[in-house]
Amino acid sequence: MNKQIAREIIACVVATDEPLGRMHALIEQMEEGEVKERFKKAAGDLMRALFLNIVRPIETLYPDLNPEL
Repeated sequence: MNKQIAREIIACVVATDEPLGRMHALIEQMEEGEVKERFKKAAGDLMRALFLNIVRPIETLYPDLNPEL
């Protein structure tokens, strides 16, 4: 992967920060129960997957592209 593609991918990941944060805040406002727990797990899995499978490999190749999420 060339650096420009990596830069654009990081920009896409960074652009998800605000909507994912908003989603997390909304999930926290839900009544307690099984649905809330499933949503929290799914949101956490999504954020972890973005970091572990996209951000971290790019940081390894291009440490200067660290988005500091």
